[in-house]
Amino acid sequence: MVDQKNIDKRMEAKNVVQLKHMLVMELNQIKEENNVDIMMFMGVDGRVFSSIIPPILDAPQFKLLNLVKSNMVHICNQLNSENMRSSI
Repeated sequence: MVDQKNIDKRMEAKNVVQLKHMLVMELNQIKEENNVDIMMFMGVDGRVFSSIIPPILDAPQFKLLNLVKSNMVHICNQLNSENMRSSI
């Protein structure tokens, strides 16, 4: 069991800039370990907090990215109404 008093939700970051940098580092590590092209860290309300998107996308990738981003709020609202969580 995890000792609750040893958990630091700020990941020991001294300011917001350092926290953002640490978040991007974690996303890069997940991206490399799982061999994915696009990573987005989103809130349940559809807001994108951080993302890693290649500078050049082919047409199908670009279309899929825009489709997911434009419908994410609706997907999150549907899951939230069912008391569910999403991980895509």
